[in-house]
Amino acid sequence: MRSRDISILLVSEQASRRGQLRRALLQAGYSVRWAASGWGALREMERAMPHLVVADLEMTGMRGDELLSRIGLEWSSIQRVLIAEEPQKVSFQALAHAGGLTVMSKQETMDKVLHQLDFLLRRLPVHEMRETRVEPRLSEVCVGK
Repeated sequence: MRSRDISILLVSEQASRRGQLRRALLQAGYSVRWAASGWGALREMERAMPHLVVADLEMTGMRGDELLSRIGLEWSSIQRVLIAEEPQKVSFQALAHAGGLTVMSKQETMDKVLHQLDFLLRRLPVHEMRETRVEPRLSEVCVGK
């Protein structure tokens, strides 16, 4: 499966960091969409399901671990990555609620981030690599938020 067939959703309030990662992923051949908030990410997922969601931990309104936990409960096959300033300080409780989550440091080089994301995406079963379009079950949660 070619990387351009793989959809990644970036979620971050920090436009500069989001833009830097977006450019690197586009150069690597991935299809990339973005949202500036957790609620925005859920709305974006109503349009099309990504294969991977990368979210910052610290966001206003809905933290990254809360977003990825919600996604994991509804769509467990979607790979999820939490980016934290200090990953060692991410609480075990947050990780337990998010389940099946990879945590990475914001301090990592872009090459290392891309390598880790490539590794995660290679673990996807072939049947999950095709474009996923399903009716999201979280739409009721998003209404009015």
